[in-house]
Amino acid sequence: MPSNKEKCLDEESEHEDDQQHTASRHASDPEAQMASEETWRHGIDLSHEKKILRKLDLHLLPLVSLLYLLSFLDRSNIGNARVAGMVTDLHLVGLEYNIAASVFFILYCVAEIPSNILLKLLRPSRWIPSIMVAWGIVMTLMSLVRSFEGLVMRHFLPLDGKANLHGWAWIFLIEGLITIALAIFAYWYMYDYPSTADFLTLEERDFVVERLKHDSTDLATHYDKKFVYQALLDWKCWMMTFIYMGIIIPVYAFSLFIPTIINELGYKASTAQLLSTTPYIAGCFFTVLVGIYSDKLKRRGPFVLACATVAIVGYSILYATPRGRPGVSYAGTVISACGTFPSIAVVLAWAGGNAGGDVKRGVALALTIGVANLGGVCSSFIYRSKNSPRFLIGHGTVIGCLLLAIVLSCVVMVTYWRMNKQRRSNAAERKSITRKLLSSARWATLVLSSDTLFDLTDPGLTGAIMMSITKLKRLYITIKEQQILSANMEATNEMMV
Repeated sequence: MPSNKEKCLDEESEHEDDQQHTASRHASDPEAQMASEETWRHGIDLSHEKKILRKLDLHLLPLVSLLYLLSFLDRSNIGNARVAGMVTDLHLVGLEYNIAASVFFILYCVAEIPSNILLKLLRPSRWIPSIMVAWGIVMTLMSLVRSFEGLVMRHFLPLDGKANLHGWAWIFLIEGLITIALAIFAYWYMYDYPSTADFLTLEERDFVVERLKHDSTDLATHYDKKFVYQALLDWKCWMMTFIYMGIIIPVYAFSLFIPTIINELGYKASTAQLLSTTPYIAGCFFTVLVGIYSDKLKRRGPFVLACATVAIVGYSILYATPRGRPGVSYAGTVISACGTFPSIAVVLAWAGGNAGGDVKRGVALALTIGVANLGGVCSSFIYRSKNSPRFLIGHGTVIGCLLLAIVLSCVVMVTYWRMNKQRRSNAAERKSITRKLLSSARWATLVLSSDTLFDLTDPGLTGAIMMSITKLKRLYITIKEQQILSANMEATNEMMV
């Protein structure tokens, strides 16, 4: 008959084995994991979770979307300004337009990493509006540009000639004022963190904070300069940077020159301005669509490959279509937009999702965006007036960049797949070692508890045995807890392919 000690130990072991079995099942079964996550949901069911996420979307996305819209307009309107007469009014010759278009990207690259670090050190609701106000002032003053030396872009046709300003100059004034107004608004209506969001109840704040912790298990959230170095020395971050560069060069080339390309197809300037909006609308639609399915399937690389391939098809049509067939060429611009624009969001999500903790992720994204945006300098020079109207060199260069993105994406996908395979192998090895340790600890405890092997009438020996049993039980429980934690972490910390 087993002793009471043996019975208690067996019951405790069976209970812990049940916990381990449940944790392992949850790690491999998403539905089972979802059903058991009440421990971090704070009692919030799935339907209530969706309501909270919708509330977050409604309070965060509109303002952030407006910020991004103004950001992109500020970088791309020079293409419309060129068609609207800026080159003639400012007497630009040779490569002066290309140089003016490229200056922005150099400073953009230099400022990206420091800006993201300051975003972590300061409150987002103070840093982001502040740099917006500064940029808005610069934009407003750009309306006074009268020469190449003072040039930095834009247009607004309906106000052409009003207040002694040409149409392209009005855009500086109007967009600058809009940027400043939105920045002032953002000082009060931009939310910093879930824990301070006043549109959430206290229960909802706790839920969102715990949800984020659950999604970033074992990842650092504090600032340390070592995380900056980790990002800068991680070759995978640089691979993502060059993938993004392979995508961003076509995007900027598209934005800077699509009005000119359409104009050279035979359409007049005002018509070219209007026709240049259709590719953006198509690109926006497919960006949202691709983003939804990329998140649902939890895959990034395959979508980058697919989108880049679609873009290559579009640019190949532009490259191969002879002059005199504007309809076919215009279709090529729409197809290329449907491929290039969705790739941006997917690559950035890919780079950020696999980077690590908050600071390393911020630096990795800054590195990806900042360095890759030097590709904007390249974009500014690949479409040159002397190559019009077919711009074969420009289209060929863009196709080459997209092929670079495809090749590097394949390399990264294989790398992440191998890393995930190695992590699963290591997890299995740890489980095997843990099982052996558990077995050894359990049997050692049983042996020490046996009345037949030791003379328990000796008080000193009895005390030593009981102390050993206690330590072994603690070791047993600790190993089990670590095994459960390891199983949960393996389920959340795999690299997204």
